[in-house]
Amino acid sequence: MVWQAVAWAIVKFVIAMAIAYMMQQKPKFDRPNPAGLDAFQVPTAEVGRPFGVLFGRKAFKSQNVVWYGDLGIDEIEEKVSTGMFSSTKITKGYKYFLGMHMVLCHDLDRILQISIDGDVLWTGDTGSNGDVATINKPGFFGGESDGGGIEGNLKLLRGMPDQQPDPYLQSQLGNHIPAFRGVATAVLSGRKYKAIGNIDMKGNGGAYLMETGVYAGAPLETWTLECIEEVEGGGVFSVTGSVSGSQGTASLNNHYDNGIVEFTVKNFFLTLQFGVQADFSLGDRITFSVINRNMHGFSGMYFGTSEYLKYWVIWGEKIYDTWYPEKAQIGSDGDMNPAHILYELITSRKFGMGYDPSDIDDTAFRSAADTLYNEGFGLSMLWDHGSEIEDFVGELLKHIDASCYTDVHTGKFTLKLIRNDYDINTLPIFNESNVTAVSSFRRRTLEEISNSVTIKFWDRQTGNTGSITRADIAMVSRVGTTVNTEINYPGVANKELAEFILSRDLRALSTPMASAVINTTQEGLQLSPGDPFVFSWDRYGVTETVMRVAAVQYGEFGDANIRIECVEDVFAIASATYQAPPPSGWVSPKNDPAPCPVHVAIETPYYKVARKIGATETAALPASTGYASLAGGKPSGDASSMEVHYSDDGTEYELEETKRFAPYAILAQGAIRTNAVLQVSWQRGFAFAVPGTWGIIDDEIVRIDAVTDNTVQIGRGCLDTVADEHSAGAYLVLISDWLATRQQGNNDGDTIYAKALPRTLKGTLDIDDATARTIEMNSRMIRPYPPARMQLNGKDEPGEVIGDISLAWRHRDRTQQLAADLYADGQDVNIGPETGTTYAYELRKASDGTLLASASGLSGTSETILFASSGFNGEVILTLWSERDGYQSWQKQQRQFYHLESGARITARSEFRITEDGEARRLEG
Repeated sequence: MVWQAVAWAIVKFVIAMAIAYMMQQKPKFDRPNPAGLDAFQVPTAEVGRPFGVLFGRKAFKSQNVVWYGDLGIDEIEEKVSTGMFSSTKITKGYKYFLGMHMVLCHDLDRILQISIDGDVLWTGDTGSNGDVATINKPGFFGGESDGGGIEGNLKLLRGMPDQQPDPYLQSQLGNHIPAFRGVATAVLSGRKYKAIGNIDMKGNGGAYLMETGVYAGAPLETWTLECIEEVEGGGVFSVTGSVSGSQGTASLNNHYDNGIVEFTVKNFFLTLQFGVQADFSLGDRITFSVINRNMHGFSGMYFGTSEYLKYWVIWGEKIYDTWYPEKAQIGSDGDMNPAHILYELITSRKFGMGYDPSDIDDTAFRSAADTLYNEGFGLSMLWDHGSEIEDFVGELLKHIDASCYTDVHTGKFTLKLIRNDYDINTLPIFNESNVTAVSSFRRRTLEEISNSVTIKFWDRQTGNTGSITRADIAMVSRVGTTVNTEINYPGVANKELAEFILSRDLRALSTPMASAVINTTQEGLQLSPGDPFVFSWDRYGVTETVMRVAAVQYGEFGDANIRIECVEDVFAIASATYQAPPPSGWVSPKNDPAPCPVHVAIETPYYKVARKIGATETAALPASTGYASLAGGKPSGDASSMEVHYSDDGTEYELEETKRFAPYAILAQGAIRTNAVLQVSWQRGFAFAVPGTWGIIDDEIVRIDAVTDNTVQIGRGCLDTVADEHSAGAYLVLISDWLATRQQGNNDGDTIYAKALPRTLKGTLDIDDATARTIEMNSRMIRPYPPARMQLNGKDEPGEVIGDISLAWRHRDRTQQLAADLYADGQDVNIGPETGTTYAYELRKASDGTLLASASGLSGTSETILFASSGFNGEVILTLWSERDGYQSWQKQQRQFYHLESGARITARSEFRITEDGEARRLEG
């Protein structure tokens, strides 16, 4: 039949095809090679690349990866046909797992969101140090058939002062890694799963019969348990929980962090260890939590199926609120008060200029902070160090329409907002009576103005750049065309604030304001950048116009002219509709590093060493031991500190320490030994000159008792020095807390070389540009203190002494004078003397140094020098010092005076005579 023939034909065809299919060569599938660690495209750290600084809440894209590794590779298998009745599994790709440590920025309070290519990967709040963002998006890039996804933990390390090394990083890099304090970082590792399960205990006594086996042992008991709840895959797991039963309770042993016991999972069986021995009865239960360190068996984060890693966009927040915390944040969206941003830039020693808070006009900054807070003028900015700090400050001031400058009267940083906050009737007036010249006076023409402004800002709602445009319709009509100006404000994060700024800028750019440069008399000293004033000048037809100071040049010393750049204030223009910002007025304090203007290079006094290491330890040092010390004055306003280097030969220098600059002043007048109040001109550090600190003038150590703007009251001749005379122009340098002392001791006779290298915002002074200061070691510490309060015939400074000399002094003792308060030379008090101390004196001719009289081994506090012992009428020098164990005091008391025989006088022929009334006189002819 036909159908039978057709059926037979079909059967023969199928058989033939099957035979042919079986006989053909099996297909070969090439196995792809997995990527090695060096194939991954990771934004690794670069030498010298600075960390960004976040203010407020903002997204940052440029992470700095300082380590990546712990590479894990898992095959992606696919079943494919190899024949009519056969198939096989092939590897079509790989899943990649990496551990990573990335630097985010200097400081960070929290992470709020992570996104990639505009898609949100994670949202939450890592508000505490060590908080973890758990990411579970294995199909984020399309799953295994495409790019895979992201799965794991991001742990925020805020860099807190007590932060400890991260356990995961220790497991990869060793236990001796730093804690990474002072910088915000993130650690990326594998994600953990949790499952809760209960195990029924079977058996009793010392043997524990489980559902899957029996194991007995003590004291560390180990059971192999079957997990009731299914746990995916194999790998390294962790467990936490407790055991409870009729015989009591027990806790799981701490073999893993946070009370977690580590065990392995194979075929859903758990090997579990208990650190206690306890009896359990039939029916007792173990309650535990299973935590999978990584569902794939790797401890790194799952990054997908490609070695080309995409950039993450991390939304973070940082509010610096150590100063004026109640006004630091503006609004609920994490924006920061711009006054606080500027305060941090000026004072931060981590990333800012490093100025002391005392260098800031706190009242002015708080007033500005209040105004900005009330205006809702919060900003979020990210400074990635792509610009210099003064440029970033200028950008900040442009945002808020303000001036920041160093006030010429106080020397402090001042912040002034340009606002309509003045009464025109109270403004200072400048006209022909106090203006000496006017130059560059001009008013913008219609062709020079912009009648339309576009503001670009960062829109927090979209995470992208937003823009708004507004035009002055009246000005467009007058000009006949639209002239647009585009301005970027990256720190603005919401449209409402952008609208406010747009109105301000359009008013400034669309108003034909006047500008000028004027020279004033000394009355111009009252003006600072941003100040308004009333200006009149008949030649240009200017009458009572309110101008705003843009910049001030106060001139050199002796120059009576003050040069002021100014612009017409838009708040006073009746026809104006919008606000106008004058130039920021920012004056950069950045200077090239320069040598210290004054140095103090000395062998360290006994007092300083004994106060530091203790009197007992100091006494145990060899007698010839000494220590070199150096202090230096601040060369410029932006100099933050100085490196101090020492050398034994003047060629090879070694850094000893980084030290603050010493405050110093210049003597305006000369000083004799008895002057207790000196006229001075403070150069740097006036605020640190407080009672109780001590300094040095030439070689005399002095105690600070009281300070004013131009005077200082001092105690003279402290420690191992005596009061001496000083010339005008001598330096008074405070050294009590500002000496950089070399830790390595030296011997008597050694010459030590020291250099100070100041640091500024532009770097550190090159060591070859610093002048070496030499210090000659001379056993200063072991020497006895000199006698104090030397008097001749009851006087401190006699011009002449007639007849016998009654010499008196007071004891001093270095071992007993270790209190914070220093004794001055002139204080009428005996201290000591140190055991074995005696005194000696010499009387010599002032003209040629001929010795007239001397004595040594004196142990009291007075001595009479008979005139007969010298027999010389004329100018003499009397020197008094102390001695002990062969060492003389570091300094000696000395007085120069006329010594006359009783009844003598000097005639015109330089003869000594007695007057008619028997009185001795000296008459120089």
